[in-house]
Amino acid sequence: MPQQSPESMKPAKGRADELTGKLDLLQLEDRLVPVGQITGQAFLDFNSNGLFDTTAVLNNDGSGTYVGRVDTGVAGIVVSAFDASNAQRGIATTAADGTYTLSATGTGGYRLEFSNTPAGVRFGPQGSNANPPPHGSATAVQFVPDGNSNNRNLAISTAERTSDNPTIITNEYRVGDQTGTLARGSQLGTNDYGRTAVIVGFPYSAGTTSQSDHAAAEQPTTHALAVEARYVGTTWGLAANTATNTILASSFTKKHAGYGPGGPGAIYTMDTTGTSASLWFDLGSAAVGGNFRAGYTNNDDYFLDSGNTGWDAVGKTSIGGLAINDANTEVYAMNLADRRLYTIRVNPDGSAGAVSSVLIPRPGNATGVGLGDLRPFAVEYREGLVFVGMVNSAESTQNRGDLRGYVYTYNPATGQWSNRSVINESAAVDGFSLSYARGNSFAGSDDFRAWSPTFQNVNGDFDPATNNGAKYPQPILSGIAFDSGGNLVLAIRDRGGDQLGNQIASDPSRPNQLMLGVSAGELLKTTLNGDGTFTLENNASAGGDTTAGANTGQGPGGGEFYFQDNYQVGTHNEVQSGAVAQVPGFPDVISTVFDPLRLGVTKTAGIRWYDNSTGTIAKAYQIYDNAEPGTFGKATGLGDLLVVQPPPGLEIGNRVWNDANANGRQDAGESGIAGVRVILNLNGSAYATATTDASGEYYFSSNAGASTASKVFGLTLAPAGGYTLTIPVSQGPLAGL
Repeated sequence: MPQQSPESMKPAKGRADELTGKLDLLQLEDRLVPVGQITGQAFLDFNSNGLFDTTAVLNNDGSGTYVGRVDTGVAGIVVSAFDASNAQRGIATTAADGTYTLSATGTGGYRLEFSNTPAGVRFGPQGSNANPPPHGSATAVQFVPDGNSNNRNLAISTAERTSDNPTIITNEYRVGDQTGTLARGSQLGTNDYGRTAVIVGFPYSAGTTSQSDHAAAEQPTTHALAVEARYVGTTWGLAANTATNTILASSFTKKHAGYGPGGPGAIYTMDTTGTSASLWFDLGSAAVGGNFRAGYTNNDDYFLDSGNTGWDAVGKTSIGGLAINDANTEVYAMNLADRRLYTIRVNPDGSAGAVSSVLIPRPGNATGVGLGDLRPFAVEYREGLVFVGMVNSAESTQNRGDLRGYVYTYNPATGQWSNRSVINESAAVDGFSLSYARGNSFAGSDDFRAWSPTFQNVNGDFDPATNNGAKYPQPILSGIAFDSGGNLVLAIRDRGGDQLGNQIASDPSRPNQLMLGVSAGELLKTTLNGDGTFTLENNASAGGDTTAGANTGQGPGGGEFYFQDNYQVGTHNEVQSGAVAQVPGFPDVISTVFDPLRLGVTKTAGIRWYDNSTGTIAKAYQIYDNAEPGTFGKATGLGDLLVVQPPPGLEIGNRVWNDANANGRQDAGESGIAGVRVILNLNGSAYATATTDASGEYYFSSNAGASTASKVFGLTLAPAGGYTLTIPVSQGPLAGL
């Protein structure tokens, strides 16, 4: 309704002074009176369906259920209302839960605009239900009538779409020659593992909530992706090119397990299903520290695997972490030998292009000369930055008090590293200590030790007949993941787990003594601060959550957040194997472990899901058991973790309207035109047709949904597909325009 202007509220001539004073006071208080409230919510739409999903409980393949993605509100989105003259008539900012209430003034209808979206996100799709959708999203520009209007929502999506049951991929290890080309000996047996799957994919629904049901934990037992060792050998880093729907895997030095056909500098490519792979790029053997196995002629050469030379090569040669940017144009790989982060350009056809590299930064409190004791490994890409994890190994000082972890960021656009680690003990101390107590369990202390270039064992009770366990925990910051709140979860791999084996000779001074290698990794939670840094968990507390792991004497500050990272309390305090992943919108963090069932069979390996609020085990999946020959038992038998999502949905639309003032802008009051036929063309040929609805809207979408005349779902759309829109002018609804 029209509002009084200040001029209309001035006192009339001849009125008494006291009346004038009263009216003057009213004039000072004059303001536009709200005539309608517009409400809604901005939310992260993890599965890109345009709907605000609040619950998702699904069945595991073994037994029990798991909780899937749950959409969350987004704070700080600015919502503005404009009238037909393009005057702003109201503004609001979404709260912590993404909701807003905008009090509009003047006369509606209004054009509603959403702005100030977070970096690294895009506008989500139209909700597939009613228009306006009662719990779904419309576009970033919406039109609302005069008066009150509810459920004016906006979905925004990350570059990574989330399904309820995405695929998880990990590396698996087998002892000895991987290519099947060496002669078989007697020490490692005659088994040829060249045709054994060493990169496998399985659904998120795998496994069981039981902590003792061995059979349920193994479901499913088959894998659509099962790449054989002869194609890739021993690998760690994993990355997904979503443009070509392919997976990359990088070579890795693990004692007693050979490289693939491409050697220690190879990065392989494979489809998301199948058994084979091929070479994608080779950094070169010399560039990654050489191949100490180049002269091997017999599979038994891997029994000792060059003794201390093989021991020292772990974590210092070949490739560590691997990542790819959201645009699928650059791959980032950590060379463990020269300690440089390599950037490999990706050509449009998915092949490798130009290569560049940059040296890692040196924190001021690192020990040793030059880069000295710094040992990088983890690589993770997020929102334009490459996060790199590294440790100060304390190898030169052999003082475990010098053990530290760091996470630096690298900006590929500027070529600059962050000034310091994003996780620090204080403003004056770079990084965080890794010398905290972790207790004692089978085979000796779980406390991290300074890196050693020669064989070591903390098991003071070693006995060839009754206790042949070998353990020497040395930290590698190997995994970085982000939860839905932007908090970091860190995985620490035990270098000793990759230097030892499963009933194999690891001590060169006792070449015939079989040893049971035992690893002792770690999982740590951090909390995002307002300035982009993170605070490490302290005595099992992080981000306002404190778990039952407080005051256990294990972990930073005397407790550990993920306190159920053990096997049969007291037998193994730490079963983590150094990989971590988080599916956007899901409540649990995923990690690799040995003995995934806390009360199950030993010398196995698999995946655990931990609740990110309570630190407890949500479920587990077992990938190999102790009956399978050639596995690494408790000695880090699995590698990295990669979550493969379906490609993000694409949508083309959305409105045909009568631009009455011919200004090219959708003004409030300019109505949409119903019944207009819109043709989507692909490379010049008609591909799909829609007819605008009562609001003049139309959509072509690759998302699932029930198609209507105005909304066509289930189309195959590509990001660079060469699409055009055609609106025939000779149709009834456009007559006279």
